[in-house]
Amino acid sequence: MATISEVARNIGYCGLVCSLCHLKDACKGCKSDHNGCSRHLSQNGCYHYNCCVERGIEGCWECSGQDMFSESHDIRIRAFVRYAREEGVEKLAEYVLIRHATLEEKYKTYEWLCLSDTAGLHMGVPDYPENPIPDWDQFHRDFEDFYYQPEHRKRGGVMIITNDQAEIGCLCYACFHLIPNAAELDIWLNRLEYCGKGYGTAALKKLVEYLRSELGIEKFLIRPSEKNIRAIRAYHKVGFIRVKDKKATLRAYLLPEFLDDYGDGDYGFEHTAVLVLE
Repeated sequence: MATISEVARNIGYCGLVCSLCHLKDACKGCKSDHNGCSRHLSQNGCYHYNCCVERGIEGCWECSGQDMFSESHDIRIRAFVRYAREEGVEKLAEYVLIRHATLEEKYKTYEWLCLSDTAGLHMGVPDYPENPIPDWDQFHRDFEDFYYQPEHRKRGGVMIITNDQAEIGCLCYACFHLIPNAAELDIWLNRLEYCGKGYGTAALKKLVEYLRSELGIEKFLIRPSEKNIRAIRAYHKVGFIRVKDKKATLRAYLLPEFLDDYGDGDYGFEHTAVLVLE
């Protein structure tokens, strides 16, 4: 598992993390001797690479000029560079560590969801009696093995959130029950001490970025309890918007054959909030 320092050293001149790029197997990063980035290999080369090398700086965040964004219309680059400039690359690296969970880690993700001290934040009595905490057998049925298998990642997946050496929770996305290019998201952290520190919001942003670039996902759905105001606020920070017409939204997102099984959400239709990001 990469440490924060290792990830920080692998942040490219533009602010993106080379080790998390989909080309990482063929490219060792834009600061290495094996730079296989498509921008770098293009006819004009990479503006950020060329500019930073010419100025002798580690990245766009060190630029003292007013033109550090002049050639970039990528919102990710703008956001990452601004954050690195204001907080430093080490802090930037803390918020970008997510990876796919393996089938061998399935029981661990069950423990984090159902047996940790965060379970009561989103299910079970006393606050969420309409969504009881599942036992292992139910979790095993609900989270089928395909969520953990590389060959089925277009259907859905469970991902591990890490912060330096610590594994702090899970992300989940499901596509099989939705219209093309759409995904339903979920998240749970494994300790109360990790809540309220921005990890969940940052991880969801990274998941959205990953699904857009790797799977071409354009529409995102997330459905917390109406009572979970804290979660709803966090999802707003990611860019999700709470819809008023839940029924129309769900009919637009869910495939007809899955409406009966998945239309009510985890908390029942009346008690489930519906938020979308498009």
